[in-house]
Amino acid sequence: MVPPGKAGLYKGALHTVATQPAAVPGIWYPRIYNAQEHSVVVIHFQGGAYVLATDPQEVAIIPSQIYEQKLGAFNFFAQYRLSRSDSSRFPAALQDAVTFYQYILSLGIAAKNIIVSGDSAGANLALALVRYIENHLDEGLLPVPRGALLWSPWVDLSEDSPGRYQTSPRLNSDFLSLPLLQWGKDSFLPLESSDDTKPYTSPLQFLFRCSTPLFIQAGTA
Repeated sequence: MVPPGKAGLYKGALHTVATQPAAVPGIWYPRIYNAQEHSVVVIHFQGGAYVLATDPQEVAIIPSQIYEQKLGAFNFFAQYRLSRSDSSRFPAALQDAVTFYQYILSLGIAAKNIIVSGDSAGANLALALVRYIENHLDEGLLPVPRGALLWSPWVDLSEDSPGRYQTSPRLNSDFLSLPLLQWGKDSFLPLESSDDTKPYTSPLQFLFRCSTPLFIQAGTA
């Protein structure tokens, strides 16, 4: 269990009365971090439209093997809060992402050796974390990570996005169904969106300067 950081770590859109930072679980996979062996750590956020999560033991093995073989990295499988109630809507997951990032830094691991990663909604979260770090860079709140790996990132949760998804020629073959995307969007977005929250949830609509190198993967099937 990773405890939340100091209150001053959660600013702007992350500072709300309704949703408070909380202790959240994470799993070192396939084995616990050992500073004597490797210096690179990948923090991975899995997908699931912010409302579902698969057993980490089932889905962590493939990315962990790739990161270990290709990057010599340990994988910290970060289990952020799912959006199952009003108190766990945005910014709960992003608060958790900040909590996880600060935790890895607290182990003495330099930011230049930390990579954030995520698939689908997890990639949305990874990109939101990168944006949050960038937005508070002048304050020295959190250092820029080595990079971000975004696997099929969910980048559009705007109000009219379901209508565009519905016209996609790949809707029937996509891994995620339209009802699941609608459920995730309705459950995750804050009850009252604002100019502060929208850039974090729908990055497609809000460009930003990014100091973190990004790798973005997208499929066409």
